[in-house]
Amino acid sequence: VRYIYRLGKGNEGSGALLYADISRDGGKTWHFKQIMHNTDDDSRDEIADINPYTGEIYLMYTRKGGRLVKTTKMRSQWTSSSVLPFSVDFTTGSFIWLSTNVNSEYHRMVAAVPAENGVVTYISDDDGETWLGPSNLITSPDFEGRWLNPAGSPQMIELNNGKLWMLTRNSQDNLWEYYSDDKG
Repeated sequence: VRYIYRLGKGNEGSGALLYADISRDGGKTWHFKQIMHNTDDDSRDEIADINPYTGEIYLMYTRKGGRLVKTTKMRSQWTSSSVLPFSVDFTTGSFIWLSTNVNSEYHRMVAAVPAENGVVTYISDDDGETWLGPSNLITSPDFEGRWLNPAGSPQMIELNNGKLWMLTRNSQDNLWEYYSDDKG
């Protein structure tokens, strides 16, 4: 069975919907728009991803602050939403899981989110229940004479040597790279 997960808006007042497009024949035919989760009518700026170690779906969204919901029991149930110490924005935020376990049960989660004049990271070593952060501010150098978005759309990967590599862009169409030696 193959799944493609995507976010969309439902009818007026129905909130953000997480859809699954499902193929049971290796991708030859698809069943589209199976609704997996509805956040509620006040949510916005949703980011969804699949935990590569458990296969569960994680959905971060903004609703009077940041929220996190996730599936359990092999995607058969959803948790109630928990509060995040940051807001998310689908155009300027991202999150990943690192490869090594930080304790006997979980992999570290690292979220890169917008902050005033840049991007900061938060880390969770307990599957998103608690978060440490923010990190130091990640920003590009100032540029005179043109509107400046100092860092946006952060994307992170973990390199083979254990460092995190983050790429961000700014409003001058420049790409900036940053490294973390301490796992976020």
